[in-house]
Amino acid sequence: MPNTISQNDQKEVMRRYLFDEFSMEERVNFEKHYAADRDLFEELVAFENDLVDAYARGALTESERKNFASRYLTTPQRQRRVKFAESLLDYASKSKSPLTPDHVRAEGSEAFHLKEWFGIHNFFQLHPRAAAIAFTSVVAVSICLLALNLKLRDKLREFQAEQAGMVAEKQQLWAQMKVLTEQLQNLPGHNDRNLNPGVTPPTQEMEVAQLTIAPGQLRSGDAQNVLVIPPRASSARLQLKLDHREYSSYSVSLELPEGTSVFKGKALKSQVSQARRKTLFVTLPTDRLKDNEYYLLRLQGTASDGSMQTVDEYAFRVQWKIRALPK
Repeated sequence: MPNTISQNDQKEVMRRYLFDEFSMEERVNFEKHYAADRDLFEELVAFENDLVDAYARGALTESERKNFASRYLTTPQRQRRVKFAESLLDYASKSKSPLTPDHVRAEGSEAFHLKEWFGIHNFFQLHPRAAAIAFTSVVAVSICLLALNLKLRDKLREFQAEQAGMVAEKQQLWAQMKVLTEQLQNLPGHNDRNLNPGVTPPTQEMEVAQLTIAPGQLRSGDAQNVLVIPPRASSARLQLKLDHREYSSYSVSLELPEGTSVFKGKALKSQVSQARRKTLFVTLPTDRLKDNEYYLLRLQGTASDGSMQTVDEYAFRVQWKIRALPK
C-alpha cells in the first residue's frame, strides 16, 4: 500500500477487505501488498483483533454490529473466533482476580473500560491458566488436523492405485479381445477376414485434475488453492467442503474475476466423506480453464421451500502443466 495513505483511509481499506467488499482484482492486489509488507500485515492483524474485540465487548453501534454480522461473520472460522473472544470476556467478567489501582478509573467509574484490564491482548498475561488451556486446545486441534491430513493422503493414494488398476484391466481386456478376434478369423470356413472387434485401445494415461478446496477468498501463498491440470486431462474435479446446512441439491457458477460466467452446473448432490464431512464434487471441462487465471466458484443451494440460497464462494487459480517434449 502507498505510504502516503492516511491512517483513517488505511483502516477503511482494511475494513473493506475484511468485510469482503473488494472485487477479485482489488483483493488480489491488496494481498500482494500486505504479503510483501510486514508492517502492513501486522497492522491488518491488529485491526482485525480490535474489530473482533469491539464486537465481543458490545462497543459497536447498532448499525456497525449489523454490518459486522452480515459482512464479517460469513465463515465458520470467523464465527468461532468471535465466540472464543466472547467466552474469554465472559470468563474475565466472572473472575475473582483482585484489581490493582492501575486497573481502576477515577472515582465514580465502577463500570471501567473492560478492554483496559481484560482485553484480548493482555488477557492471557493476567490468566496463565486460561492461556494453558487455550494452548492445549490449539495443540489438540493441530494434532487432529494432522491425523486427518495423513488419512486423506492415504485415501488419495488408494484412489490413485485403484484408478491405475482399472486402466491396466481395460488394457488387458482389450488385448484378450484382439487375440480372440484373430483366432476367430483364422478358423476354417470363416470368410470374414476383416472382422473388427470395434474396440479402440484405452488411452495410456487417464489423467484428471483434482483439487479439494474450502470456502473463502484466495489468499496469497495458499498452494492448496491452485488447480494443477496435467497435459492430457480433459476434465477437472473439484471437491468442495460444505458446512452442515441442508439443501436438496446445489448449483454452481464458475466466473472470471470480472464476473463473466464460463460454466454452470445444476442438480448436484452432496456426499458424506469417511471423515463424516459434507462434500460436493464438481466436474469442470478443462477447455474452459485458462492457465494462470483466477476463478471464483459460486455455490447455491435449493432450500426446502424451493428457493435458491447463496451458500459459499470458492476461489482458486489454474496452472497448466507443460507436456514434456520427446527426447
